[in-house]
Amino acid sequence: MQKARRATICACMLVQHASTLVMHQPDVSSSYLEQPVTLSDDTNGVIAQRTGTVLLEESDMRTRQARMQNLLGAEQAALLSQEQAIEQIAAQQASLAQQQAELKKREAKVEAEITKKLAGASFLHTAASSSSRSGVRAQVQQVSDWLQKNWKEQLIGAAVWLVLTMFCGWAYGAYFTYEYPQLRHEPMVTRQDFSFGLCDGYSCDPDTRVCCFSHFCLPVRWADTASSPKVGFVTFWTGLFIYTIAAALNGLSYGITGLICLTLAVRNRQQIREKYGMPNGTFGSIVSDIAVWLCCIPCAAMQEAMEVEFVDPQGAVLPGSMKKVIQQTMGMSDADRFLANERAQRQNTCC
Repeated sequence: MQKARRATICACMLVQHASTLVMHQPDVSSSYLEQPVTLSDDTNGVIAQRTGTVLLEESDMRTRQARMQNLLGAEQAALLSQEQAIEQIAAQQASLAQQQAELKKREAKVEAEITKKLAGASFLHTAASSSSRSGVRAQVQQVSDWLQKNWKEQLIGAAVWLVLTMFCGWAYGAYFTYEYPQLRHEPMVTRQDFSFGLCDGYSCDPDTRVCCFSHFCLPVRWADTASSPKVGFVTFWTGLFIYTIAAALNGLSYGITGLICLTLAVRNRQQIREKYGMPNGTFGSIVSDIAVWLCCIPCAAMQEAMEVEFVDPQGAVLPGSMKKVIQQTMGMSDADRFLANERAQRQNTCC
């Protein structure tokens, strides 16, 4: 564009200079002036060549100018697209940073909730699920602190339960040890296992005493079975006191007395097996008895009670209060048999 302007200015200056020369030219004759001015072919060719050169230069300048404008437009468009891309990347980075911050907040919240739940869980659950010794020790310390604060209440509760259970034992011996009626459905007596099933006591055959005392006053029912002359594991009052006090102090002793209860129950069940000629003392029978007493304590007590009350060690099915009397009075006189019956009835009262 500047070159074109320069060419135009030069052309104007040449024309002005030519006119000046004409104006200052000396006077000539009129005849000479009247003659037409003619230019030579070389001069015309030079003028035409210069004019073409100027036009070409002007066209070339316009083309270059258009190219420069196009290049500038493309460069501006590229810069705009780069700026937009940079802005998008910055926005994505900001969004990712925000998401990461939210995730960290959620993780912290979840960790806080888990810590809160673990802190409020019981000692047994924490001891079973936690692999950290420090956590177990902390839970043990918490339970120990709780027991130290509440040991008086625990002892008072155990004493009250012991008194109530002893009273129930007296009432049981005085009012609930009368002779059982005849069984409506006699079991198939076997020496491979107990003749009654674990759930046969729920049929309340012949009455409800075995089922009710096994569920609502288990120490009394267990002590009656263990003190039966057919078993002879322990006396009634001794067995009732030991079982009751061990069960009452289970929480205060960290479960040690509960293991004592389980040991007494399994040992008594093994002795029943031995007296009735069933498999006993083997690994399988011991594991089976432990599983029964752990899974369903009332069912185990009912099964043992019905076996002892209604099945004779020799295999006969008789009313429970008559079995020992029949074995002892065979070959006796009427007077001796009457005295034996009286002694058997006193023994059956558990008192």
